[in-house]
Amino acid sequence: MPIEYRATDRNDLGGPGEQKWLGLPLRPVSLYYSKTANTGRRTLIVEGLVATGTYAWDTRALPSGETYRVIVEATDHIGEVGLDVSELFTIDNAPPTFLVEANPPLSRGENVEITVRSSKPLAEAPAVTIKQQGLPAVPIEMRAAPHSQEIFKGLYQTDPSADGVAVVSVR
Repeated sequence: MPIEYRATDRNDLGGPGEQKWLGLPLRPVSLYYSKTANTGRRTLIVEGLVATGTYAWDTRALPSGETYRVIVEATDHIGEVGLDVSELFTIDNAPPTFLVEANPPLSRGENVEITVRSSKPLAEAPAVTIKQQGLPAVPIEMRAAPHSQEIFKGLYQTDPSADGVAVVSVR
């Protein structure tokens, strides 16, 4: 999960009377998470980040379905601390499920349109293969339906030399 943050100090803005030695050091930012509104009860995610950036937080070890807050904390050269707290959010680490449809559902040699519906929006098309009886699995090029990150379509060209059931795999 990407965390975008930006820390500033009034002594780093280039204004009159600025005292650089009081501003932010090179790596002033620490990120924490909390399961409560009490930001004092928190767990360190990472420390020593530059003042502005994006951090890719690996949330796979956290339980799905629980609510969390992210706390961004910056400490200047003299130890003054500023922080910002996110709104509550829920982590969902469960993989998507897929519903596969074939049109036509029974083919006598004609091409078959494969539609895959994902339970969650996907950043890219799922990997789809079809294994026709007696033949090796064949990858199917899937494309997102217009304005959708959950519906993907591809065309399977059947092999007339193979008869029987075809198995569609999605991952």
